[in-house]
Amino acid sequence: MKVHRYLIIGVLVAALTITGIAVSSTEADTDHFTPKTAEEKAWMDYVYKEINKKLFEAYDDGMAVFGIDKEKYQYYDLHADSEEIKELSEDSAQQLFSTVYSKVLGKDKDIKQGDIKPGLFINKEDLKEAFVLFKATEDGKNYIYWFQRDESENTWSLSKKNVKAGKKLKPLKMKKLEEFKASQQAD
Repeated sequence: MKVHRYLIIGVLVAALTITGIAVSSTEADTDHFTPKTAEEKAWMDYVYKEINKKLFEAYDDGMAVFGIDKEKYQYYDLHADSEEIKELSEDSAQQLFSTVYSKVLGKDKDIKQGDIKPGLFINKEDLKEAFVLFKATEDGKNYIYWFQRDESENTWSLSKKNVKAGKKLKPLKMKKLEEFKASQQAD
């Protein structure tokens, strides 16, 4: 299970680097980095925590800008397996992912390389409603795509999208592995 977790962390770091959270050099190719020591595992935990904080800083800003009560929604990574979405049947979750990919990440997409990774949020009380939220790193604009499920056909469709100004986030800067080790030894 721990190996699976670190594999996911590596994939997450790679995906976030590609989709925009500007990660400073970490002296390791995080796409292929496999922690071997306790210090390296601690560093990977640190990297994961810092990336997560930056993601949710972006999501929180977007939700505030759009007036969304974040307690009403459950977050999912767009790379989650459909069976991980417990609120929906696997078929419905797969259909939602397919619709999201075609509408948010498809041909005429608003998202650009370097933007904050989109997050999927499903309404905990009304399982017919979901949205995808992401932030443009260049200007801080928040993009939201609302999806509705037609229960009779169990299909998801884009119901509306909106863009509003938000705060521009500072790039994520993390300690390099050697800096992290030195700071751990100093503590």
